Amino acid sequence: MTVDDFPFGTWPESYGLITIADALETHDQGTSEDNIRAAAEWFRICGRAIYKKSNWGLGDGGPLSGWEGEIWKARKREDDSADARWDLWMQRAYELSAMMDTDEEVREAAKNCLRHLSNVSSTAENE
Repeated sequence: MTVDDFPFGTWPESYGLITIADALETHDQGTSEDNIRAAAEWFRICGRAIYKKSNWGLGDGGPLSGWEGEIWKARKREDDSADARWDLWMQRAYELSAMMDTDEEVREAAKNCLRHLSNVSSTAENE
């Protein structure tokens, strides 16, 4: 099953984007290990679909569509593609995995998230 196969429209995609944005697009030092683990699962289960679909997360225009964290909002430009956001997620997962002033559990969850992001990136580019 991919994100495009859901019979519920785009709401699962919207919640996935909210999860990822909450985990990787905030400056909150209290970023939850659970948020990062949940984002890692989104990347593990449907990362290829996210990576390949240029409008993933834009959804159907409902209230949850296109959710953005403050880091992405401050950084994005009108001409940015989904690749720019993916790159931000990779950078942010790396930063969280290396922050010594965060809990070890958060760093480990971020390493796992980065591993899934990297696997998707390398696999998709070789197709």
